[in-house]
Formats: sequence, C-alpha cells, structure tokens
Amino acid sequence: MERLAKHCEIVLKLETDLEVELPLKDVPILGGAIAGHATRLLTGDERDFGKFWGKTIEGVKIVSPRMLAEELRLS
Repeated sequence: MERLAKHCEIVLKLETDLEVELPLKDVPILGGAIAGHATRLLTGDERDFGKFWGKTIEGVKIVSPRMLAEELRLS
C-alpha cells in the first residue's frame, strides 16, 4: 500500500459540468477523476456507472474491476 500511495494524488477540485447524467451522489466521483486528470475511474457500481463501462468521458475511461484486471494482464 505504501508503494501504491506514492503514486496517488489528492484532488481538491471538482468538475461538475459533466457530459453525462449521473445521480447527484456520483457527480463528485467522476468530477474528481476528471479534475484530477485521471486516466481511469475504477468502480464496481454497475447500477450507476455500468452503462459507461469501457467508455471514455472527458478523458477518463470508466472501468469495472474485471476490465482493469484484464487491461493490466495484457500490458
């Protein structure tokens, strides 16, 4: 965890004007990923994010744990 934490960044801003409609509770999740220039948003929330899995929204690819594991396996 300590090695992983060295590669993490705390994002103190938020993008709220999103290209997609999400429940209000999920806007900070995607908005923070966009504001922080993340390349991936890892989520197991199939109900709210499942329709976006595999899609890139404002530079952030939405992935399930299985999708990320597959990407890492292939790289």
